[in-house]
Amino acid sequence: MHRFFILTDSMKGEIITFDNAISHQIGHVLRLREGGRIIICDNTGTEYVCEIISLGENCTARITEKLKGLPEPSLKITLCQSLIKSDKMEWLLQKGTEIGVSAFAPVNASRTAVSAKEVSANKMERWKRIVQEAAEQCGRSRIPEILPPAKFKDAIKSFKDVPVFFINENENQISLKKAADSIKNQSQKDVVLFIGPEGGWDQSEVALAESAGARSLSLGRRILRAETAGIVASTILLYEAGELELRG
Repeated sequence: MHRFFILTDSMKGEIITFDNAISHQIGHVLRLREGGRIIICDNTGTEYVCEIISLGENCTARITEKLKGLPEPSLKITLCQSLIKSDKMEWLLQKGTEIGVSAFAPVNASRTAVSAKEVSANKMERWKRIVQEAAEQCGRSRIPEILPPAKFKDAIKSFKDVPVFFINENENQISLKKAADSIKNQSQKDVVLFIGPEGGWDQSEVALAESAGARSLSLGRRILRAETAGIVASTILLYEAGELELRG
């Protein structure tokens, strides 16, 4: 069944009324028909099996079953990705959502190819749509948050009382995998992950990260693209936390 996230104020008792965008998708893109079944997610972890009762500009559906959605990863990763070119950023948001990243925080580093000033309100809305569609596609019951772009010097100091991992291609002592072992048995299940821009971190940023208490970590001997590094690092953390195991 196709899945859709909706605002809770669209739900009036057992009847759900969809906005024009979702109605168009239901009736014209997916060509669903009255009597067809869909799944509605309210972004709180609850899902509803619904039967379509009318089509048109504002489709309606009746709730027939209430379900508990798939649990979100117990390890909450905030991926602080230095801004990269638009197509690569969109790819990262989509794939990060699919693997289980909980939040994205775009960062304006000194060597970013894209300035935070270029991230318009329209672009933020597009990013949110990409993340929502990816969450629908992969079966998540919550949509990852996208934080407003921030300067690196502000972002690195903004996370308190959580482990902050700083991926540094020049680090040759500690690997991300080794650091991941340290959070397996901790009650604290949040982690912040900083990924550098296409041009790499500036030395002043490395020093600032270390002074802020971030752990400088390596992803291995190969140099990865900025968008690849974010996905690889997030996957390693989720794997080490047991989030890629089958659940009964």
